[in-house]
Amino acid sequence: MEESAKNDIKTESDILKYIKEYEVINKKLVDVEKEIYYQEGQYLNDTGFKGSVLRGWETFFNDIKSPQDGTNGQVQESDRIFSKSSTSFPHIKSLIENETSSENQNNDQNT
Repeated sequence: MEESAKNDIKTESDILKYIKEYEVINKKLVDVEKEIYYQEGQYLNDTGFKGSVLRGWETFFNDIKSPQDGTNGQVQESDRIFSKSSTSFPHIKSLIENETSSENQNNDQNT
């Protein structure tokens, strides 16, 4: 086999190796960003009525039991400062929404 053909094969195998490494790293990044999204949502849910770093502690000191803005404890996307700081947040959010809608469809089919 010619030297150039050997180099082409090596280059092609290197490219395939790097593509696989990229896919592994990208999967890890997606997993980390999903975890940040879920943990942030949990924090916002847990502290929504009591007060938080984002909203302050006025409700904690005033002993107000429900949110004043009518959110019923739902996490507002505008409060997601950690998730939204990522440049890939729109992609991650769409993945999470797709997973959620798939889970809801599966639950509807099972009932």
